Amino acid sequence: MRRKAGETLVWVTAFGLTGASTLNSLQLPAQAQLPQGKNAKKSGGPARHQRLRLVSLAPSNTELLAALNAQDSLVGVCTYCDFPASVSQVTKAGTFVSANLEKLKSLHPDYVLLVSGQEALAATLDRNHFQTIMLENKKLEDIGKNILQLGRLLGKEEEATNLKTKLDKELAAFRAENGKKSQTSVFYCVWPKPLMTVGSGSFLDEVITACGGKNIAGQIKNAYPTYSLEKLVMQNPEVVILPHEAKGQSFLKQAPWKDLKAVKEGRVFFQPEPRNDMLARPTYRIMEGLNWLAERLHPQESIAAVRK
Repeated sequence: MRRKAGETLVWVTAFGLTGASTLNSLQLPAQAQLPQGKNAKKSGGPARHQRLRLVSLAPSNTELLAALNAQDSLVGVCTYCDFPASVSQVTKAGTFVSANLEKLKSLHPDYVLLVSGQEALAATLDRNHFQTIMLENKKLEDIGKNILQLGRLLGKEEEATNLKTKLDKELAAFRAENGKKSQTSVFYCVWPKPLMTVGSGSFLDEVITACGGKNIAGQIKNAYPTYSLEKLVMQNPEVVILPHEAKGQSFLKQAPWKDLKAVKEGRVFFQPEPRNDMLARPTYRIMEGLNWLAERLHPQESIAAVRK
């Protein structure tokens, strides 16, 4: 389970768990205009009716394209892109933090799709004359906005608008329902060694709140800060969420973990394997993830709702 902090953060962000960054972003404008940076084509980019050649170096972006039935525009993905299953057949053009520049050049992409948190990679691609589009993943509402922006880019605005409208309604209804529930204190463990969690700068902080929970690390502004065991013991959360990779490890049987209220009461939950994790990736599957977490934070209320 031991990893260096830097390696762990790479693992975290690879699944779309990106938050605020101090670096400059090459972001897609609110009206989804094509990039206007030094590598933007004078023509304003390919015609809308022409099939774009896209490379996605973030799993969440790949899933959003799939939601728009735009997989045929994908000519390259990153090694972490694993949903839907069909992307396994797409050329691997890099990881979340680096690109195979020679492979990328051979793919002749019109745009390389990135997410906030990949600013260093964006700078490298810019220096090598690739056009990049960066999508934000800081709030739940960003999912719908990203779908709409991609839809406009691909000439699928009607499909994107329908998806966004449906998602926005589902999120509003979910918030209204779960906002009535008493808050359950939650420790969302990104990685146990070194111990990392989610702060207010993370998309997952809002996820916890939307599900009727209270993030015990929510006062920390950093997206994915390290957290001390002493603080964890002091906060003594009611629920602990652990990464899938932590299954089968013995630390929960050791102090101080074994003395936590969540452990004693059997309210420790492991996330599904990454490709089936609808909670951690800011994609169109987020409603399934939200329901997964809400049922674990308020199991009795979920049972009552089913009985109705």
